[in-house]
Amino acid sequence: MNKYMIVFLALCLISVHAFVKRDAPAKTDENYLQEFQKQADALIKDISGKLKEAVDPDTIKKNFNDFVDNTKKFIDNAGPKKE
Repeated sequence: MNKYMIVFLALCLISVHAFVKRDAPAKTDENYLQEFQKQADALIKDISGKLKEAVDPDTIKKNFNDFVDNTKKFIDNAGPKKE
């Protein structure tokens, strides 16, 4: 009895596998490399743009001057009040 059950389950598994395989879309390997290359190029452009923006000397100078000005204002406001 167990042998018949195993054979029956194997036949069911084979028929289900054939049904699923038939409905699956066909593989298209043509565009995978092109899509990957486009994504890599976009990522490299994005990273280089952010890096240029972060290392820009004018931006660094402006941010440093703003930091110094804000620190000076904070120290002036935190000191004793003159009447």
